[in-house]
Order: sequence, then C-alpha cells, then structure tokens
Amino acid sequence: MKTLYAGILVAAAQFFAAGAVDASQRHLLIVVGLGGEPHYTKLFNEWAAQMAEIAERVLAIAGERITVLQGSAEGDGETPRKEDVLTMLRNTADASTAGDMVMVLLIGHGTARNGRALFNLPGPDLSASELREQLQLFAGRSLVIVNAASSSGAFVRELSDAGRVVITATASGSEHQFAYFGGHFVSAFVADAADKDKDNRVSMLEAFNHARRAVARAYKEDDRILTEHALLDDNGDGVGSRLTEASVADGAIAAKLFLQPSAGQLAGDSPQAREMLALDVRASELVSRIDRLKRRRERLLDEEYYRELESLLVTLAYNRRTLRGVKENHATTLAQ
Repeated sequence: MKTLYAGILVAAAQFFAAGAVDASQRHLLIVVGLGGEPHYTKLFNEWAAQMAEIAERVLAIAGERITVLQGSAEGDGETPRKEDVLTMLRNTADASTAGDMVMVLLIGHGTARNGRALFNLPGPDLSASELREQLQLFAGRSLVIVNAASSSGAFVRELSDAGRVVITATASGSEHQFAYFGGHFVSAFVADAADKDKDNRVSMLEAFNHARRAVARAYKEDDRILTEHALLDDNGDGVGSRLTEASVADGAIAAKLFLQPSAGQLAGDSPQAREMLALDVRASELVSRIDRLKRRRERLLDEEYYRELESLLVTLAYNRRTLRGVKENHATTLAQ
C-alpha cells in the first residue's frame, strides 16, 4: 500500500512540475449506443454532434482525428455494433503515436449484471473487460475514458490504470436510471463557468466537476432524488472519487489534461463563433429542461407548472435573440 501511494505522489509531482500536458496530437472518439426510446436516441445524438462540433471549432482538433460512431438522429439508422467500436479503437491506435492524447466518450445506456459491466449496443454489448483489453493498444498515449452511460460506475475498477483518466456518470452499476451527465460534460467545454482557474482552458477535472454540479442542479430543479453520482479515477487504484478539486487520491492528472491547444487560448474560428456555439448548446439544454418539465406536468400544480414553463420559454427566447445579435455582428465583421 505504501508503495502504491508513493508512486501516486511521484506521478502527481511530475505532472504538476511539467504543467499542462501538451499532447503531440489529440484524438476524439465518440460512440453513441442504443437509445431505447426515440427521445433518448435523439438526445444522445445531439450530445455527440455537439461534442464533435466543439472539438473541431473550439478545441481545434483536426476533423480527421474526430471519429463519431452513431445511428441517425431520427433513430432509423443502424447503431454501431461492438465490432465497429473495437475496429475504431484499433484504427486510432494505429493512427496515433506515443505522446498523443486520446479521449473516448461513450454516450448511451449501460447495465451491470452477473458481475459484468456493459455498454449497451445492438447485439452483444461492449463489456468493460473487452474495452480494457483494447486500450492496451494505446501504450504511451494520454488516455481519457468518459463513460456517460447509466451503470457506468462499474467500469472504473476494470479500466483504471496508471496515468489514465477514467470518468463515469454513476458511482456504481446499480445506478441504472438514465444519466444526464453526458450532456453537461459536453457543454463544459464552452461554458465559462467551467473554467474555474480562468486560464481560458477547461481541464478534464474542470469538465468533470462542471458536469457533476450541473447534474445536481438539474435533479434539484426537477425536485427528484439524485440517482447518479459521477466518479473520476486517475491514480490507477481502481477506486473513483467524487471531487471538487485535485487531491492526492484523484484529480492530479485530470487537472493537467486539456483537449484545447497548448497555446493557452481557445482556437475557434473567432470569439463570435465560439459564443454562437455556446448559445446553441445552452439552447439544447433549455429545450431538454422544457421536455422534462412537460413529463412532470401531472405532478405539478397549474400555477407551478406554468410559472416554470414561462421562465424557461423566456430564457430560451432571450437566448435566441442574443444568438441573432451575435450572428448579425459576426456577419458584419466578415463583410468588412
């Protein structure tokens, strides 16, 4: 045990001494699993599309290094199967080199049964042990695995490894209800509030904490008991932590890993382009809140329901008006 903690402290010291981890190249892999219902299928695909757009337009990740496996937004396309995911990982391992950063984002539903942690796909599900085996191909890369599915907490023990960041939407396999974490994790990369140290970049730790706080707020607004508790593990001990800041236990590596370029500035097309994207992401969140409110309609008094609905609709209207203004200013700037 003493040897383990000594190794953790040495690794943390090396990361902090080196400052932010600046990978040679950054690769983003997004997998959208089974939605089960049209509402979830649409939502999962929206999160994936937003993450891919943010990655290319804001985080300056080259399009050829962004891979998205998903069915159609309408749910009538073929959802990727396990072999598609394993092939994507093999191809990325071949295309990347030691020193590169690779982030894998799983969006969908998960289950944990008979001692196995699973990410739901058509046909055979992807198990945590199968994913772990495939990740061995990425030796020397900085790896971030984000499982935003329900029951994802069961993946931590399997995927944990020295120098690897593992983030899950839930604390265990028994937290099996739909998880909101994924959408908030995506929006963190264009949310000013996520950048707690105001260095113009959002670290993996900052994105994790932003999403964790946003999830808690969403449950409170819906007057529901919190049924998902996100975890982060980056010290290789197989035990995730619920963090607010980096600690000896977990977070030291995640605090120094960024998807943004090493220049310390966001690399979007322009400040206006980044603002427009942030407004679009915010609008999607508002629409989701309106949908959740409508599903709670029968449990609310008329006065309470219409008050909340009016507030959300007014906020959405202001969002759209602000977006129009930014677009007009952007068009004027381009014309000059």
